[in-house]
Amino acid sequence: MQTVIKIRRMNLDDAISVTRLHRNTIRKINSRNYAKKVIKVWSSRNTVNWLRENFALEQRYVAEAGF
Repeated sequence: MQTVIKIRRMNLDDAISVTRLHRNTIRKINSRNYAKKVIKVWSSRNTVNWLRENFALEQRYVAEAGF
């Protein structure tokens, strides 16, 4: 069985999910290679409000599976 993956530009409705994914990646994956202080700084900067406020500054994409 093949899984279809759709890649699209992120929209503001994705902000909570993208923030959660990014923060979990920092805390669970990157924490293996970086000091706790670095992880704390990185994960504290990444908030839903920051992402929404800076939405127009960068092009972000999301991948959705299972169509």
